[in-house]
Amino acid sequence: MTANQDGTTFIIPFIGFLGVAVGALLTAWLAALRDKARRRVEFRKQQLQELYGPLLSLRKEIRAHSILRVKLQNAIDQRHISDMLTADSAEGVEVASEPHVTVILKNISDEKQTFE
Repeated sequence: MTANQDGTTFIIPFIGFLGVAVGALLTAWLAALRDKARRRVEFRKQQLQELYGPLLSLRKEIRAHSILRVKLQNAIDQRHISDMLTADSAEGVEVASEPHVTVILKNISDEKQTFE
């Protein structure tokens, strides 16, 4: 029997074609799965950025206000301490404290307003 008579001439190329087709389909399917997973990750990342982006911005703003508040309070305290240490009598202490009381009360009022 010859190769043409037993059908192997047709079957061998068909098996090769079938292997290529299955490989192409498998590759396309895996690429689609990978693309779907990538889109899902990108979507979740975008959602997180839209949610936490403003929160991070607010946190940074609050932190900056807090640092400024502490620096201001320290400056007020140092000035008040300095003036109190240079006062030479009980009346001098009263006179040294008087200008700082309004500043301290204003700072407390500003802090109260900030945290409400």
